[in-house]
Amino acid sequence: MMFDRKQRVLKLDKTDVSQECNDILAGTFALDTTTLYIGAEFPFNHKYFEISTSNLTAKTLSSVHLWNGTAWVAAVDIKDGTALSGVSLGRSGSISWSVDQSSTAASWVTQQDSNLMSDLSGTKIFNLYWCKITFSNASGVGYCSYIGERFNNDEDLFSHYADLRNSGLIAQYKTGKTDWKDQCLIAANAIVQHMRKNRVIVRKEQILDTSIYAEAGIHKTAEIIFSGLGNPAYQERAAVAAKKFYSAVDVKFPEVDLNADGILSYQEKSNSISYGTR
Repeated sequence: MMFDRKQRVLKLDKTDVSQECNDILAGTFALDTTTLYIGAEFPFNHKYFEISTSNLTAKTLSSVHLWNGTAWVAAVDIKDGTALSGVSLGRSGSISWSVDQSSTAASWVTQQDSNLMSDLSGTKIFNLYWCKITFSNASGVGYCSYIGERFNNDEDLFSHYADLRNSGLIAQYKTGKTDWKDQCLIAANAIVQHMRKNRVIVRKEQILDTSIYAEAGIHKTAEIIFSGLGNPAYQERAAVAAKKFYSAVDVKFPEVDLNADGILSYQEKSNSISYGTR
């Protein structure tokens, strides 16, 4: 996965960890910070965190704020899917939120120059929407290897392809491998690229409801796995999975954020797409 300069991630001290966050193969960054600033070209209502080493130190998600051009405004309906036994960033998962539609100050706008924001002075990152995720304290021994999108997990995969649960098969794919995490993340990127190619979205952040693309993620993950195993019998299964992927990903109502407000309106939910035949 290539470095995506359109998503930027900075810690409280302005350490730029975008490279580590955007490429699953680019390494990790320590979770020893109270705050993460995430910038993107479109508003977004969630981020998936791939935790490579679990945080086991007491730490909770305090708040999520969105930049309205002059100040940080609190988001609402915050869910912490990374919490394990009450400890944030203890496991991989998504942190999600909603724009507070009852607040007149809650409009989320693009910031022309991050240097003009007191929190990010000196950074000079241009034309992004910014989100601030704050935790209770800076303690934490964990590490994160990716922040982005994931549409399915291994259990979802096994519900359609039960034989892929086999630990011997997983190890056959790569020595020391114990799960299909990497393939799920690669599949998510493939879904985003497919939707961009078909002009359904401009950027991945426009996908506000990941559940709609869970089935597509399952079949694309299976296709990637079967293609990588090499055996001719698996190539046939890869072709079948690919066919199922295209059927699942080209949904009639893609439900994406077209007007860049971070909210799915009725019109956006009911907007239909017609795809060419394959």
